[in-house]
Amino acid sequence: MAKTRLFTVTHWLLNAAMLVCAFGAVVLTITLGACAVMGLGLWMPSGVPAVLKGVPTGHVFLIVALAVLFGIAILAVAILIFHAVRQIVDSAVSGDPFVVENADRLARTGWLLVGVYALQFCAGAMIAIMIPLQLKNDIKLDFGGGISPVGLLAILLIFVLAQIFRHGSEMRAELEGTV
Repeated sequence: MAKTRLFTVTHWLLNAAMLVCAFGAVVLTITLGACAVMGLGLWMPSGVPAVLKGVPTGHVFLIVALAVLFGIAILAVAILIFHAVRQIVDSAVSGDPFVVENADRLARTGWLLVGVYALQFCAGAMIAIMIPLQLKNDIKLDFGGGISPVGLLAILLIFVLAQIFRHGSEMRAELEGTV
């Protein structure tokens, strides 16, 4: 009974996380469109200065548009991660989590997490290069791109767990073949 509740709550939380990420991606997509329109000079709200510390405001909006684009990409990867984990939970609910498909899902999750790190690093590096010197002290962007020992350990453990799942499913297939 407790196992069923745990899986139900986990399933609900994973679905909620995917919905939140999808909603965030929609909001960021709308923001991206607005930043692109303003960055290209197609429209600018009244009261926004044309130049900010000697830098055209359109240039600033294009930098923000790039940051938003990276945010959308990171949310898309997060949705893929939550979906893979939900599939693993679904297989556990059905009673057979130790299958090759789950090993593949775990490995894919590990690679997607590596991808999040890569996106964060690229976003930070590209935007840092694009920010004009006049604005370096005024613009603070943090993509969380620092290397976290806990995050790296979690990724390593996911890859190890994927191999354990793969080995367990191979052992079961071998055992079933001898019976």
